[in-house]
Amino acid sequence: MAANSGKIALTKPELETEITNRLLNIDGTVQRHKDLVKASAIEAFDAYFEKSKDQERIIEFVKAQLNCESPKTRKMAAAFLKKWSRS
Repeated sequence: MAANSGKIALTKPELETEITNRLLNIDGTVQRHKDLVKASAIEAFDAYFEKSKDQERIIEFVKAQLNCESPKTRKMAAAFLKKWSRS
């Protein structure tokens, strides 16, 4: 579900802030699924990051995933930051 959020944000820009807020609040989910949901969130952010009003918040979230327990999430975070980070 989280991975498709990027497509929704692109087609429904009025929902972007709500989608971003929900994706950034993943820490409220069950621990064992949290890391994989975070990977999906990064995938979703990638779909609309260029047009996002919340780029700074998204970058902060993704940077925090560089230390995630999930290798998949760490890899996705590094790739996202390589693609989108300005610094």
